[in-house]
Order: sequence, then structure tokens, then C-alpha cells
Amino acid sequence: MVTNSMCPTSEKLKWIEGAGLKTALFDHVVNSCEIQALKPDPAVYSEALRRLLVSETEAVFLGHDRDELEGARHLGITTVVMEPTFALEREDYRKFDYIVSDWSEVAELPVYN
Repeated sequence: MVTNSMCPTSEKLKWIEGAGLKTALFDHVVNSCEIQALKPDPAVYSEALRRLLVSETEAVFLGHDRDELEGARHLGITTVVMEPTFALEREDYRKFDYIVSDWSEVAELPVYN
């Protein structure tokens, strides 16, 4: 997981669990407050890849912010969009690899099978 957060990683993981997503899906957490860089800075995604010991084509980025998704996509990382709220924005998000509307759909994506 790559997160722009001002709170410690342990607090962020509690929030994620509270939202219904199993944190076991994440092998590592790259927290912006711990590496002094914010998404969409390529350094953030590169640090995640380094920690995972994977290439860009082996990674998945889940997000809702267009700029952050573009940052991952620009590096060749598979992108998953949490479905945007506004209909006008939905067309802009079609260029990304997957769109989900609920956290529960994430683990069912083909990239995890």
C-alpha cells in the first residue's frame, strides 16, 4: 500500500480495516510521512516497488485520485480505480485498468488470481 498520510502506519492500517478491507492484502506499506515524498511523485511508487522486490508490471495501485493513478500508470503499474462519484469524471477514469465500486471487489480482481 502507498498512502499519503500524516498519521503513523499503524493508525492508517486500523482505518483501512475499519473500512472493511483486509490489510493482509498488502505486503508492505509506504507511508508518505515516513519517506518525505507524496504521491504522485515517482519516488513513492519506486519505493513501494523496491520494498516489494517487484517490477512495475507485477504491481497494482488502487486509488481514487486521478493524479495519483496517473503517476502509477505512467510507471507501468496496473491501476485500479475506486469508482468516482461524479458521472462527468467517470469517462476520464476509463483509461485505467480496472474500476471497482466497493472494497470487497478488490480481492476478486483478476490481478490477484
